[in-house]
Amino acid sequence: MAAVFTCSCCAAGGSDQKAMKEMPTVQLMGADVVVVKSGRRICGSGVCLANAPLHQNKSYFEFKVQSTGVWGVGVATQKVNLNHIPLGGDSHSLVLRHDGSV
Repeated sequence: MAAVFTCSCCAAGGSDQKAMKEMPTVQLMGADVVVVKSGRRICGSGVCLANAPLHQNKSYFEFKVQSTGVWGVGVATQKVNLNHIPLGGDSHSLVLRHDGSV
């Protein structure tokens, strides 16, 4: 849904924010999605999944919506169906949508 710019790891009560050296490469994407700007932007209708795993209980990522319209951002497992939108209706994804629903 959006590029991940930073990652913060919280373990044992502390936090350690780290800038990512490289953008995560796109592993999986739906049939109608175009990934542009060296993996930093997606266009079209569908889903893409980056390869930045969540290794702890709490994680942090940022995204920027650059135009109005229907959008969503969230987390998903690799078992999610990337051609079935909107995501978030099953146990494989959790998505915040443009209308504020989760």
